Order: sequence, then C-alpha cells, then structure tokens
Amino acid sequence: MEGRVRSGTHVAADLAGSGNVLLASPPNSAGMENALVHFAAPCDVVLLVTSDVAGRLRLLDQRLTSWPDRTIVLTTSDQPLAGVDDVDLSRVPLEIVKLEGGFSLPRLGETISRIIDEHDGPDVRFSVSFEVLSEIVDAFELETVFRFLHLLTRRLETADALGHFYFSPDVRSGPTLNLLGELFDLQLEAESDRFVSTA
Repeated sequence: MEGRVRSGTHVAADLAGSGNVLLASPPNSAGMENALVHFAAPCDVVLLVTSDVAGRLRLLDQRLTSWPDRTIVLTTSDQPLAGVDDVDLSRVPLEIVKLEGGFSLPRLGETISRIIDEHDGPDVRFSVSFEVLSEIVDAFELETVFRFLHLLTRRLETADALGHFYFSPDVRSGPTLNLLGELFDLQLEAESDRFVSTA
C-alpha cells in the first residue's frame, strides 16, 4: 500500500531503530541526500559505503548539527579525501577503509562485517549507508547480487544496525527492484522533501 511517511517522524521508528530500507532514488538527488542525512543523524556510528567520498563528507558536514561519534568510509577511491579541502576534518572522528581491486562482493561483505564487529557494542546506534547497489546490480548477475544482499541484510539485522540501501530506478527494470525488495523491511521512494512507501 502506497503512502507518505509522516512529517516530523523518523522512519527508523517504524523499524524499532534497526532494520533494512531500500530507497529508490537517483544518485546525488535531493531525495537521496535527504534520506542519507535522515538515517545518519540519530546514530553513533555511521558507515558510508560510497564512491563519492568528498560529496558525502561535505553533505554530513553541512547538514548534521554534530558529527557522529565515529564516521567510517568504505570506498574503492584511490584518493578518497581529494576534493574535501573545504571541510575541516581535523576534529572529525573519521576512518577511511579502502577496498582494493574494486567491489568484490565477498571482500565487500567481509569488510563491512569486520567494521561492524570492531565498532558495534551495547547501546550503539549503527547506521550503514550503502550507496553502491546500482553499481553492483550493473556489474553482477542478479542471482549473485540477491545472495550477497541476503547475507548482508541478515548481518545488519544481527547487529541491530540500520541499513539504508540506495538504488537508482534507471539502472534496471521494475522486476529487478521488486525481487531485491523482498530482502528489505521497508521500501521507499526518496523524493525531494519526503519519503513515499512503495510496498
């Protein structure tokens, strides 16, 4: 049933603070950026799985009232901090993890799991922003992607983490989105100033 998520509420409240959300939104759109800030804001540890490190750090710096206790960036970028000279990171509790050799799904899953193990703990609110889903769907067989996401979403559930996965509607057809959507607790379209539930 389709409907808008109420203004002034936090989507994570519908998931008891943890779970996995699939967001259909074009990359770097206002809706995508608003969703990322929305899900990162209440968390103690934020893991960003992204190819756009500079853009994400700049976004959090501009939009969050304060940085999380720990911000971790997982990327394949050779120079992940290039282009962020305008952001003062000297006092930001920031960790950069570089994944060598591109997005190998086993290594990507293992690295995310290791990061969760290292930083999770009692009463830690953990957010995982997974922005490379469209790239993965484009690069691997759909069955392989489904198995990878099944394992990853289960891992986030066991850690009581909040996973938000961004998928560009332009990458593949509706049936792909419908299949992947089976793995998520909530499916949303991230519009400019609101979320619309699609399942």
